[in-house]
Amino acid sequence: MHNWSGTLRAGAVAGALVMAVAGCDAAQAPAAPHRDSRPAATAAAAPSLHGTAVLSGTYRLSGPGPQVVTLPLEKAAPTGDAVLAATAAGPGGPWGYAPVTVASSGRSVTLTAASGSLVTVLGLAVAPLRQDFTSFFASMVEGAGGSTPANPPSCPDQQAAQSGYQAQATGSTGISWCLGMRSGRPVLMIVNTLAYPMEISHLGMPVTEAASADSFQVSALSGSLSGSDSILEPGQQIGYGITATSGAAVQAATQYDGLAEGLYEVQNGLDTLLNILTEIDPGLGGGSDLPGLMNAAVRTPGCADALLDRNPVAVTTGCLTPDAVVRSFQAAGLGTTGWLVAPAVAGDNTGSFLDREFQQIHTALASQDDISIVVGSHACPDAAQVLAAWNASPASARQTWTSPAVAISSFEDISCWGGWVVASPVGEGNGTFVFSQVDGLHVLPVPDLPEFSKAVCSTSESPSDWKSAAEGPAICSS
Repeated sequence: MHNWSGTLRAGAVAGALVMAVAGCDAAQAPAAPHRDSRPAATAAAAPSLHGTAVLSGTYRLSGPGPQVVTLPLEKAAPTGDAVLAATAAGPGGPWGYAPVTVASSGRSVTLTAASGSLVTVLGLAVAPLRQDFTSFFASMVEGAGGSTPANPPSCPDQQAAQSGYQAQATGSTGISWCLGMRSGRPVLMIVNTLAYPMEISHLGMPVTEAASADSFQVSALSGSLSGSDSILEPGQQIGYGITATSGAAVQAATQYDGLAEGLYEVQNGLDTLLNILTEIDPGLGGGSDLPGLMNAAVRTPGCADALLDRNPVAVTTGCLTPDAVVRSFQAAGLGTTGWLVAPAVAGDNTGSFLDREFQQIHTALASQDDISIVVGSHACPDAAQVLAAWNASPASARQTWTSPAVAISSFEDISCWGGWVVASPVGEGNGTFVFSQVDGLHVLPVPDLPEFSKAVCSTSESPSDWKSAAEGPAICSS
């Protein structure tokens, strides 16, 4: 176990060895390290890193195999600083980093390193790292409405598709979409032009074209979702088959139940850590490493499980703890540089900060990008179909419109738009009733009418008489 206590002065060598082996399932375990108390001092330079102090001389290790060595410190690290070992095969680097165990006296450290390597000890100021992490992360969340440059979706034979189907979108400013034909079948193509991943629910719309080559590759998580949910990353294109029959409609809509928010939290957290890494050493990190790092993080079992649990606390502990950061950096091919930034996410305050930011992410995404695309046939259901749908709807839904004693024999004045049907009952009922065609024609319970009003009132393309202050079923604010 790594000791990430308030002083951040020590890390257990045993834990470091377990992590070094974890990324190579097929590799044989290394030989057990042996103790070598005679490292030789050398004049080789230590790495030059911003925010660090060199606490010891530089030593060359001798002897075969991995070494457990104790090095004297020329000066003690300030209280609260992290203490790390820097190792390299030669004076020109590249340098790797590892935790150490600090003696109770504060004047020496014990670590494990490879035979023949150069070793020195660094003190890393933690407080500025944490301050940078919280400020950078918060600024990214505030800019959650950003966009990603992307090519528009490709939809061959749009005219043929639109002759049989119509599509209506609400809240779609963050995506590009079109209706076309592929292999003689109608498809809905969507491109995510937002700056963060989206989770899309598409019940009754099978994926006919998998997400295009992507930047973050976190769509691997889609394989763990139900067949009616997809992850669409920034810049990705995906295709859904249109299966709606006459009088019915299908819908692709964003949903915010914790997964998209969790992905965005991890994306922001890792992006922030890469920026911090670049500040420590301008030759390391940077935004170009983010796709590979995200890919590595979501393939880490603890992180993937946390994201799919849709629990903000689990996402923080599974993806953005010091140990998780080190593992993700190693799996992404960034070596042991994760040890330089892991202290930025250590401590209880960081966890509570991320939990608060998760809620802000949820609010930002759900309020800005409540996106829905409904696709259905041009034909409106006839009176018999509407009556059948009324009779088949749950009594609890029907009774939000009428009392159980009211007899309805038919419907008239039927009009359709965007997956919605408005009809007037014939019999003892009066007024107009609202039906949804999504997932089969059914009456919309009165408490759900705000959803209908939002769709109708958000566009000038919806029927004007539906928005009539006197008679329209939609309630539109002036």
